[in-house]
Order: sequence, then C-alpha cells, then structure tokens
Amino acid sequence: MLRIALLELRAKRRWSSRFVAILIVLTVITVIVSVHSLLNGVKIDRGIYSANIDIDDPKFVKSDNPDISIYDGKIFVRGDLKSLSAFDEFRNYVRRVYNEWIGEKFGSSAFPILIRVIRIPTKTEFEVSAKNLKGVIETVKKESEVTPRAEEKREEKIEKQIPKRIEGGAKEKTSKTSEFLTPDELRPPSLLGKLIYAFGFVIPIYFVIQVYSSSAIEDKVKRRLDLLFVAEDEWKVLVGKMLPYLALSLALACIVVAAFGKNIFGVLFLIPIILFLLALSTFTAMISRSYREMTFLTIIISIFITTYLFIPAIFTAIPMSKISPITLLLEFLEGENVEPKDYIISTSQFYIMSAVLFYLSLNSLEIMHSQSNPIEKIVEISIRIVKGYPKVFVASLLSIPFVFVIEFFTLSLIFAIEHAFAVVILMIAVIEEFFKGLFIYSAFKNGLNPYVSAFLSALGFLIGEKAILFSFIPVKFVEFLPIPLIAHVLSAFIFVATMRFGFRRALLASSAFHAIYDGVVLWNLLG
Repeated sequence: MLRIALLELRAKRRWSSRFVAILIVLTVITVIVSVHSLLNGVKIDRGIYSANIDIDDPKFVKSDNPDISIYDGKIFVRGDLKSLSAFDEFRNYVRRVYNEWIGEKFGSSAFPILIRVIRIPTKTEFEVSAKNLKGVIETVKKESEVTPRAEEKREEKIEKQIPKRIEGGAKEKTSKTSEFLTPDELRPPSLLGKLIYAFGFVIPIYFVIQVYSSSAIEDKVKRRLDLLFVAEDEWKVLVGKMLPYLALSLALACIVVAAFGKNIFGVLFLIPIILFLLALSTFTAMISRSYREMTFLTIIISIFITTYLFIPAIFTAIPMSKISPITLLLEFLEGENVEPKDYIISTSQFYIMSAVLFYLSLNSLEIMHSQSNPIEKIVEISIRIVKGYPKVFVASLLSIPFVFVIEFFTLSLIFAIEHAFAVVILMIAVIEEFFKGLFIYSAFKNGLNPYVSAFLSALGFLIGEKAILFSFIPVKFVEFLPIPLIAHVLSAFIFVATMRFGFRRALLASSAFHAIYDGVVLWNLLG
C-alpha cells in the first residue's frame, strides 16, 4: 500500500518544468492574497458608491458622475437602483456617525432604549400522536398570534432578574465599549459571516481532490490500474493512491487552522469530508468512460456536495442544520461547545458514504472499461452486490445519506423558483423511488421474490430515513411510523407490479403514487 503511494508521488515528477513553474507562481500569488485577506479583511464593498464630495466611509468615493449629490444639506439621487441604494447606505452612515457623536457627548442617557442581549439556549420536544396532530397545528397557529405579548412578558421577567448596570458617563460609547446596544445596532445571531472560515478550509481540499480525480481517471484510461491490480490487492491499490492526497488535504487544513489562529481540533470536522470526497472521486473515475464524462460528473456532484455542506450552516437556528459538519465546525471555531452526540450523528453519514463508495469501487473493477453509461454501470454494480434478502435491507438502509444529499439540493430549488413545491415533491419522489426500486430490481435479477424484496427495501429505507430525521428534529413520531411504512411498501409494490413494463415505467408509476401521497399529506397539514 505504501509502495503504491510512493509510485503515485513519483508519477507526479513527470510534470513538465513549465507546468511546475506555473504552479509555483499561482501558489505564491494565492498565499500572498490569502495573507493579505487575513490581515486586512475581505472588503468587496469598498468604493462601490460614488458622491460629489468626500465621505469618510470606505463604501464611497468621490466622482464627477456621482450616485448621490449633496448640496446645501440636500441629497439628490438619479433615480436608478444603484443611486437609491447609495442613498440608503449614506443614510445609515449618517445615523451611525450621529449615534457615535451623541454617545460620546451624553453617554447612555442620550438613548431612550438600550438593549443587552442574553442568549438563552432552548430545547423543546413535542409528544405528537396521530390523534392530536391537527390540534397541535392549530395550537401552534394560535400561539404564533400571541407570541409578541408572550415575548414581552418574558423580557420583563428577565429584566427584573438582571441588575441594571446602565450608568451615565460623558465618555461612554454605546456601540464600542458598552455591552448595551441601540435597537438599530441589534442583529440576530448568525454564522453567515463566518462562512469564510469554512470556505478557507474546504476550497483548498477541493483543489487537491480535483488533482486526485484527474490522476485516477488517467490511470484508468491508460490501464495503469489493471497492472497494479495484478501486482497487488485491489483495496491496497486504491488506498495507496488516496494516501498522498489525504495527507496533503490534512496538511492544508492544519495550515488554514494555524492561519486563522483557531483550535487544531477543528480538523476533526474535515476528516470525514476529505474521506468522502476521495472515495467519491474514486467511484466516479471507475464509472466514467472518458475525461469529459468525468469532468461533467465531478462538476454536478461538487454542486450537490457544496449545497449539502454550506447551506445548512446559514440556517443555524434550525436543528436540522447540524446535519452538515460545516455547521459544527463553525460553532467550534466560535468557541461554542459541540456535543459528541452531534458530531457522531453529523459525521457518521460521511463515514458511511465513504465506506459504501469505496466498496462500490472495489465491485466495479470488472466493468470499469465498459462503454455503458454511468447509470447503467450503477445498476449493474447493484445487481452484483444485492444477492440476498439481508443485502436488500442493508443496501436500502445505507442509501439514505446519498438520498439526503440529492434531496437537499432539490429543496434548495424552492428558494430559486417560484411555486416550485409541486416540482420539488415530484423530484423527491423520483429520487426515493429510484433508490428503492434499484435494489428491488437487483434482487429480482438475482432470482429473489420481488414482493419480499420490496417490503425489505421499504422497511430499510424508512428506518434509515427516520433515524436521521429524529436525530436532529426534537419531535417524537412513534405513532406515525406505520403510516409512512405503508406508503413506502405500497409504492414499492407498485414498482414490482409494473416492473414487467421496464425499469423506467415502473419508476414513473411508483413515483407518481409517492408524489400524490406526499402532496395529500402536506395539503392536510397546511390546509
């Protein structure tokens, strides 16, 4: 295995001197830009607006064709969107300067209202049964109408418990040295501004993975892997090829940790991501027929993975956001305590997907040079693996993390497309039925009873799906389990009943039933 790793490193010595020189120059430029950004900050909004006078704000520059013009205490705008945006930013600047001036002159007594933010962690669990679901929804709607008054009472109660510490002072500043804020300065907690940390960690790893992907597909196309598989065990060859890139990725992660001045243990949140990307690149290289197809699959998959990793970190108030290790990474970098339970649940999906993809790669060696398309190769690999009833159940169970990655990207379309719920429901149904039907079809090809396989596939899918959901969402739906189980089993039986017309038509029939079921459930809940 180590010999394979050394061979992989020696193979890179065949790079031309010109390519090495370009790589060194690009690396130096990247380091300089990164260091400059770390020392001075990323200021992408500097000088985006213009005015006819000098304004002590980095967002404004003086120009002969200004966005806003100031004469005799009056502000004139052109009327376009940029000019109106510049006026709004200038108004915020004037308000900020005024608050600083009045705070320096009169202290806290200059402001009628000052706020001190106290973060109160909350953890809520609901006991929901099939009988009282409607009542729970109606109660939530009623409580949402009286929430403002309830919040006022809670704030009054908290304020009585907190000793007043506002003292006047001619030199006290409310926004700089005081722990109190004005209402304009109050901002909700969010890790959105800290995503630069996550990008700083993950983007260098992406570059390393891209190099590994090109190396893997090159060795496959030029049939170097065939010779290595003859000389050494298959798993040792694949692991040996990954080792240099795994070490380089970890080294880059440690360098970024040191550059940001953060705790070195933050790398623990990146290890499962690195392993997953390496295993995914290996499997993608095995099922790709050419460099072009490998590039296409890599781009598509990178979009899916990036969405799954970064989007949850924006909505940190939602428990489901911890499904991504990036959310936990940002909380860790901010000094918050990360529970071992959250780490295990969040990262176990990536460890499972890494192991599954590596196993699939080992089972794709005989067909890696086939000219079938990637979907056909995935079906053929599944047929090679699913040869018993227990494997149907386990395969369906272990497919859930992959389903979640694809579905999460699908759900992100809701924010980009108006009235996209119907499309999203249909796409989610197709995704879930494809994975369930894949294992049913594979078992049928191996001579197993299709209806027994359908039940086991539906059961494994349900258990895996609810295990992840219930781990993040503090709601107990024990009494609801028979309902989705029946729906999954019925859709699987529909797939079996229509399978004689072909895989695609069976998938269409089962997906239609699944989409109708999801639509009816949502209509009853939200109606």
